[in-house]
This record gives sequence, structure tokens and C-alpha cells, in this order.
Amino acid sequence: MRRWWTRLLSDDSGSGLGARPAPQSGATVGLSGRVFEAARPDKPTVAPGSPAARRPGERGIALVMVLSMVVFLTAFITEFSYQSRVDYLQGAHYRDKIRAHYLAKSGVRIYTLFMAFTQQAASNPIVQQYAGQFGVDIGDKLWQQLPFIDTAFLRVAMTGMGLTDVDEMDMAALQQGRIEFDVDDKLQDRIDSAIERDSTALTRSFLGFEGDFRAEINDEDGKINVSTLADSTKTDVRTDPIALAMYGLMAHERYDDLFEQRSEFDRWEVIANIKDYADPDGQQSTALGGFEDSLYDDVDLWDRPAAPKNLKFDSMDEIQLVPGVTDEIYMTFGPQWTVYGNNKINITSCSDAVLYALIKAFADPTSLDALIREVVGELQVMRMLNMLTTETFISTVTAKGITLTDQGGLQALIKTNSRHFTIMSTGYVGDVESTVEVVMNFSGSKFSTLSWKEY
Repeated sequence: MRRWWTRLLSDDSGSGLGARPAPQSGATVGLSGRVFEAARPDKPTVAPGSPAARRPGERGIALVMVLSMVVFLTAFITEFSYQSRVDYLQGAHYRDKIRAHYLAKSGVRIYTLFMAFTQQAASNPIVQQYAGQFGVDIGDKLWQQLPFIDTAFLRVAMTGMGLTDVDEMDMAALQQGRIEFDVDDKLQDRIDSAIERDSTALTRSFLGFEGDFRAEINDEDGKINVSTLADSTKTDVRTDPIALAMYGLMAHERYDDLFEQRSEFDRWEVIANIKDYADPDGQQSTALGGFEDSLYDDVDLWDRPAAPKNLKFDSMDEIQLVPGVTDEIYMTFGPQWTVYGNNKINITSCSDAVLYALIKAFADPTSLDALIREVVGELQVMRMLNMLTTETFISTVTAKGITLTDQGGLQALIKTNSRHFTIMSTGYVGDVESTVEVVMNFSGSKFSTLSWKEY
């Protein structure tokens, strides 16, 4: 209609609005005078509903849908890839953690084997006599000369002893049966079955695995066993040898501020509280410490009222439940305390602080601190030369002019052998590590596990 009126208004004949235009070529005039334009080959017909016939605002919707789908798929694939990577790394970390854990256990087993060997060798007089010619005490001294074992040390030791891998020619000959072994039938059957089951196992090195471990040993008998206070029959805790050794460890003047300013208990009160926590009776240790139950009236432990255990300590961590054993006191003196062993201290493996504590606890109060430290230095030299015994310990102390208040009590408190050890082994695989801490009691070639912790 719009096209007709436009054509009508622009008619060149000038006939006006009422004039009917003459039909042109290719046009048709209807009965009402309306002019219809015929279809031309050069002007294609637009079908209704086709994409070209849509309104301009409807164009581009397909592009938006495609872009939206691309964004959605990109986000989905990215999240899937990220989650797959996280799962893979978690699995790899768990795999390495398991490997490190068993490497740590291997370190414990190897050091246990070494300790069992040394303990058994110490009971053999022929071996002791032969080793004594070279100035070596195989018994309780050999482990001190080898305070740790790790894979690097073992690889060097095996290489030095000629314990290398089986080469390819020997392995081929072994698999083909061309090497003769002087073994019994049972062992030969085991060799044959091992070759049949896994022929590559014989080509692997004893230490040809991924990762490393390091095992260290610590002598528990070289520490002061605070747990033995529970068995004390002394009516006054200040006369108990173990309590005296604990006091000697705390006696130095540099700890005055710790007990006088930062703690509500003095030295003897802390020691008495430890005894009252573990001993079976309900009486306080003379005038020292507090009444056992009253010390725990205001203490909540896991939302329950705390109370003295009246039993020996099960672990070192339990000592921190005792009133007065603050974190600072535990960190300062805890490394020299233990809850394993008996009431004797190994003077050949204890620390310098324990040597000082033993002399300080039994020395006359007028003895100079500098003189005691001089004696500790001489005892260290004697220990390095394998000359330190309980007798030489006492004679060295008295030879310096130090008067002992209870020489018999001091001599009954010291010894020169150890049976209780802590083995701490750590396995390393990549960036992952795992630690096993084991306390063991060795008696000859036999041993028993007293504590097992994993970190």
C-alpha cells in the first residue's frame, strides 16, 4: 500500500490523485484499479518466516547462544581439569606419605637389629676381649660411636664392603642355573621360587629405592627418671636421690628468676608436686608442695575436674598436667627427664647438665660452682677415653676437694650401662616426610617395645 501511494504521488503525468497510472511493463491492474507489480527474475522473493524476513532486533541470537555454550564448556572443562589435578596430587602425596612411613619403620628396624647385635656381642667375652685390644667397648659404647644410621651411610658402607648389585652377566647366569651355590635343598628351592616369581628382584639393589631415612638413638637411662618418685619411701622428698638430682638440675642461679618471678612454686615445691601426682598415697610430701587434691580444684581437664593420677607416668607429656610444671619449666628441664628405666643414671651417656646436677645435688653447699664445672670437664675427657666408671667418678669428684654429703647415695644412683633407648626415625620421599618414635627396652639380644608414636 505504501508503495502504491508513493508511486501515485510521484506520477510524472501530473494527472492528480484521482488519476489511474498507466500500467507499466511487467505490471498488472486489478478490477479496483490497484496496480500489482509482477515478480522479476532479478529481484528474489523473500519467503515469510525466513531469517532475512526477521526484524533487525532478532538477528545474532544464535551467536549469543553459541558464545554462552562456549563459556559454559570452558568453565566446566577448566574445573574438571583442576579437580583432576588436585586428585592426582593428593594421590601422589598419599603415595609418598606411605613410602616415607615405611622408610621410617625400616630405619627403626635396622637400628633395632644393630642394637640387638651390640647387646649380644657385649655378652660374649671373646668378642669383648678382641675388641678391647683396639680400645673399643662393644657393649654400651658402640652405639655412642654410631648415634645415627641413614641411607647415605649404609650405601657407603655397603660399597666399601663390596656389596654391590649383581651385574647383568651374573644375573643371566643365575637365571640359567650356571652358578652353583653351596646351599641346602630348602634354600635352593627358595631361590628358584624367587626367580620364578620375580626375576627382576635379584637385580635391584638393597638400597635401590626412592627416598631416604635417618634413624637416631637417644639413651633414656642417661636421664633422670621422675617416674620413680612414685616408689619413693622417703618421708621427706628432699632426701630422695632422684629428687636431689632433679634439684641439682634446677639449682643454678640462672634459674632463680624462673622460679621466683615467673612461677608460683619454688624448686622443691615443683618436685614435690610431681611426686604427689604419681605416688599412690594422698598425703603431701611433708611441708612441700600442696595438698594433693586441693591443687587441682580450679583445674579443668577436657571439661572434667582434674585430680592426681596416683600412678606412674605413662609418657613425658603427662608431666605437664602437674601444677607448677609450666611450659617454660618443661622445655627447660624436660629434655633431661624421662619416665622409662630405673632409678639409676648412666654417667657414660648422660648430658653435661646431668653430670653437673649429680655433683651439685650431693656436694657440700659451700662448694664453688666453678669447681664443679671443672670436675665436669675432667669427667668428659675420661668418658671419651673409656676410663669413666662409678668408682673413678667418685674419686675424681673427691680428688678436687669437693665434699659429698651422701657419697653412698650418689654411688647407688649412678651406673655405666643402658637398656632403655628411644629410636626416632624419619623417612623422606620428595617433599614428604614421616617420623616414627619408639622407646625400646633391650635385654641382651631380646627387646620389647615400650612406646610407639607416629608423626
